[in-house]
Amino acid sequence: MLIETDYYTEIEQFLTGKRERGLLVSTADYRIMKKWEALGIPLDIVKKGIELTIDSIKFSKKNRINGIITLSSCSRRVLKLWREYREAKSGSIEEWQNKANKEISKNLIDDILKMISSLEENARKQTISSSIDSLVYEFKNELQKMLDNNKKLSSDAERVYEEIEDLKENYLEKIVLSLNEEEKNQLLSRWNKKLKKLKAINNKEYENTCKELLKIAIAERLGV
Repeated sequence: MLIETDYYTEIEQFLTGKRERGLLVSTADYRIMKKWEALGIPLDIVKKGIELTIDSIKFSKKNRINGIITLSSCSRRVLKLWREYREAKSGSIEEWQNKANKEISKNLIDDILKMISSLEENARKQTISSSIDSLVYEFKNELQKMLDNNKKLSSDAERVYEEIEDLKENYLEKIVLSLNEEEKNQLLSRWNKKLKKLKAINNKEYENTCKELLKIAIAERLGV
């Protein structure tokens, strides 16, 4: 259940408005909002990251895909914007980093463990395809290496969160490339109607959108 704070409520309302439909906040979404709040990320930066994520997979000015954006899919852009903002503020990085580490390092290990467990379970069940099992296990092993580096987890937790998002993006890209057409079509099936319309309008945008949707679908299936 969503805790009633202005920070969380405003994020929920913004995402609902951008998607033009109701939002059911999941446990994973709540953890991400809690992480952003602990990092001290201002709402305007969070909103910008969400907006950029949604704009990256729109079909056209009047025809968006709704109902696919999760806060997890927005996290990489939000963290990147936050890093850029802080780097533009000369001399403020160390101050923010010290504050962030105290607040989020205690949650970081738990987050990594949950991802490792989910990846292992879904690889075992072959949730997507047996052809990607090796990549899923590689992803899990890279997360395990991060977990084993206790010194970095405690000294620069915020940077580790950014590295996790980069690692996740890297492996999602690899998994997309390893899928055959049948597997891709199965993952994209819920968006078939709108994808057909988009393909007829703009083939390049169609290809880019398919790629983004595949990454979202894979992340959902793997629980990351």
